[in-house]
Amino acid sequence: MLPVIAAVAVFGQPSSRPRFEVASIKPAGDQGFMMMRLLPNGLTGTASVKLLMQRAYAAQSFQITGGPEWINSERYAIDAKAAGTPSRDQISLMLQSLLEERFQLKTHRETREVPVFNLVIARGGPKLPPPKEGGCEDSTDPLPELTGGRMAPPGSGGAPLTRCGGLGVSLQTGGARMSGGKIPMPELVRNLSVVLGRTVVDRTGFTGLFDVRLDFLPDDGTPALPPPPPDAASSNAMSPSIFSALPEQLGLRLEAAKGPVEVIVIDHVERPSAN
Repeated sequence: MLPVIAAVAVFGQPSSRPRFEVASIKPAGDQGFMMMRLLPNGLTGTASVKLLMQRAYAAQSFQITGGPEWINSERYAIDAKAAGTPSRDQISLMLQSLLEERFQLKTHRETREVPVFNLVIARGGPKLPPPKEGGCEDSTDPLPELTGGRMAPPGSGGAPLTRCGGLGVSLQTGGARMSGGKIPMPELVRNLSVVLGRTVVDRTGFTGLFDVRLDFLPDDGTPALPPPPPDAASSNAMSPSIFSALPEQLGLRLEAAKGPVEVIVIDHVERPSAN
């Protein structure tokens, strides 16, 4: 479900909602991969309107529907600064205001019955190792966010840090690796939802913390990840699909189901006004 802060932009715009002090939005062409980075007083990066909406409303790609095709394909360089040191939630509200002002964005929410995955315990029980001492890094710096959209291919960026409480996904020639330390089940479910492009519902009943190392081969079932290289099928190091890797490596299983999912419907959007 979307957090309460998303309802502010969808159902009305209170006069007290914060705004960026300075914001620049410029067309960025269609080359390269999209990325957004949180700053202590704002955010910067290159993103499509849909990715900006994902960050603004804490939504996944599959929770946003409607609108013209250019909201997915056209990219914009954004550099936005606020006064002071706003929280993540405040930056999200500021980005909502910016989308409404510069892109004339208008939306509403609906709950729809759509395909989902239930995450359950596989036969034989869970294989979720307890956190290993020193196996991850404690830090107050923001965790990189996996929010959807195709990731960069192998070699285009550094491997993610093993940060306590957060998962990272790295790509290698033989496949992909999802890893992290001291992970709660909601964090694993959130990342699986992004990678699979579909809501994942926790039906495991598991409440403890655990370490994660999940190796799998990206395919049509993992739309957030780029496809493997052409010669991956002949590689001896090839990983299994994520559907096979979960029961083998973590003792968890995905079951196809249908369930209610809250979505943001785009009623109106325009290309941005000039700075």
